[in-house]
Amino acid sequence: KGVDMPHRGLPALVAEIRNSYALKRDSRMLHASAPTFDTGLVEVLSAAATGAALVVAPTGIRGGDVMTRLIRRYHLTHIIVTPSVLDTLDPAIADQLDQVVLGGEPVPAHLVDRWGTLVPLRNAYGPTETRCSINFSARLRGQAAVTVGPPMTGVTEAVLDRLGRPQPPGAWGILHCSGPQVANGYLDAPDLTATVFRPSTISDDDVMYCTGDIASWTADGEIRLRGRRDGQVKLRGLRIELGEIDAVLGRHDTVARCATQLRTLASGRPALVTYVVAAEGTLVDPAELRRAVGAVLPTYMVPSVFVDIDELPHTANDKLDIAALAAIPLPTRRGRSALDAREAALISAVSEALGVESADPDAAFLDQGGDSLAVMTAAALLRMAGHPEITANDLLLADTLAQVATRMSDPSASLAADTRPRLSARCAGDRPTRPNSDADSVIALTAAQRSVVRDPDDPCAQLIRFAWVVPQGTSLRSEADVSRLITELTSAHPTLRSTHPDTATGPVRHVHRSWPTTR
Repeated sequence: KGVDMPHRGLPALVAEIRNSYALKRDSRMLHASAPTFDTGLVEVLSAAATGAALVVAPTGIRGGDVMTRLIRRYHLTHIIVTPSVLDTLDPAIADQLDQVVLGGEPVPAHLVDRWGTLVPLRNAYGPTETRCSINFSARLRGQAAVTVGPPMTGVTEAVLDRLGRPQPPGAWGILHCSGPQVANGYLDAPDLTATVFRPSTISDDDVMYCTGDIASWTADGEIRLRGRRDGQVKLRGLRIELGEIDAVLGRHDTVARCATQLRTLASGRPALVTYVVAAEGTLVDPAELRRAVGAVLPTYMVPSVFVDIDELPHTANDKLDIAALAAIPLPTRRGRSALDAREAALISAVSEALGVESADPDAAFLDQGGDSLAVMTAAALLRMAGHPEITANDLLLADTLAQVATRMSDPSASLAADTRPRLSARCAGDRPTRPNSDADSVIALTAAQRSVVRDPDDPCAQLIRFAWVVPQGTSLRSEADVSRLITELTSAHPTLRSTHPDTATGPVRHVHRSWPTTR
């Protein structure tokens, strides 16, 4: 859909930039965002409104060592990036940066912990339908809740419940906004416009925009985002309608049913994962499905992982069971052993970048869940191992990893020899704690679960005991019968064999394979 966005909101945006972006005449702002990403306009306005220099990055720079070198070479002082991109940059460049603005995605706590003490880190928020940004946070600091800050200059916001009533601090609702920054609507789509651009009840403006984002106020008057109300997700700053992906795949001859989710891979990277029920008499071919999606949708909407399942799970109300879908383990793929030291170094680097046990040398990088950010990590690991001749493009364009290995020189250092610490070890403490080995999966908490306040000092805060009282007159005659019944019940209901431990990013749900029964 196209957004009809007038210029009336730009003066207030420029005023906010001058007040909050810490730019001076000798500052240097990076311009690396694509023209289709409204952050690119903010980058240009930031330089134009303050007299700072605008450094235009070459096409194709998405992060990693390439962007790190660019920032260092051109003495950049200000960058606006997504959290996913910042996670690929070397923190050593922080000594020359005056401010880093994040936007486009939720900011993970581990990123704030890693960068927040090195450089002023601030969080911007704004849907495309509301200019470029409508909220701007103060400096983010570790161990504190991540917010998007208060409304910007000229912006009116309210958190409303389903009946349209304003919510007090701490209560969840849908974020609405009004003011000159709100768009006129969607181009040539009056019905769609009417669903989210509504008569304003929060200000004297004629129209308010319903963002669809679940949010709450803090006691200090800042907005804390809690997730999306609908099926939209954001990946690397780009908003994605999951239903569009499913609609394209649903037309493929080999797909009977499918559902797509945004999940976190073992490497810590967020990625699109599609669960596919194959049509009768066919098999799921991830490479073919990836090509089919790529022929219709942009590359950022192509799923990284396809999971072959017998049937999509449903709730008692016959709706798609999102929680059960997220509990399905992602497939593991193990290829043949390396033929020589070059293949061993390549497999080790790619495996770590993808977060898998062992990459398949006879499959392509993209066919194993790779994307534009993972390839930066893989290329950096290969460079550290003595193979600077292998570029990100080599990994992306080759039909198989084995083809890439043939272009590698004799290794001067090998990741396979384990002479260097693995990336995960170097970044220990930067990422959330992984589940215990006895846990099937880790699931993000639901909105209702996240709203429960727990006292971390209470030893019983994470413990809920379930007990069954066996009615008199039943056929259960022994403890073994009761134990068998409980075992069957817990096997059928993952909730009854779940624990909710704390991690670096907050509590999560661990679903265990089994759970002991006690009298």
